[in-house]
Amino acid sequence: MSASFELQGNASAGSFGLFNMLGLTLASMRWSEGFAELQAGGETQTYQSADAMVYASLGHRIPLAAVFGWLNGDNANVPGWEVDRSRYAERRLRARKTTGSEAGVDPSGLELLLVWDAP
Repeated sequence: MSASFELQGNASAGSFGLFNMLGLTLASMRWSEGFAELQAGGETQTYQSADAMVYASLGHRIPLAAVFGWLNGDNANVPGWEVDRSRYAERRLRARKTTGSEAGVDPSGLELLLVWDAP
């Protein structure tokens, strides 16, 4: 799947919009301490955390705090994730899940390719 996104905030409080290739909103998320909300398909669901919301949506645990760090140039290593920072200067980053299959999902099927504009 290919989509564009808009991400604001940090792992503690923020928002995320996911858009299809035509620019139409597929989903929007917002979160703060102890609360997260997902709007998609005309429905709204609430969760106790952004991590719980992402897991319920994707079936994978994504290290949100690390993703925000990676986007800001942090070289933090996360167990079970391999991060290619070789094109960071071009605002491109690839993160691949290498271990930790959840709900019978093959971890090798999850890869994040992040390409961003300057703020």
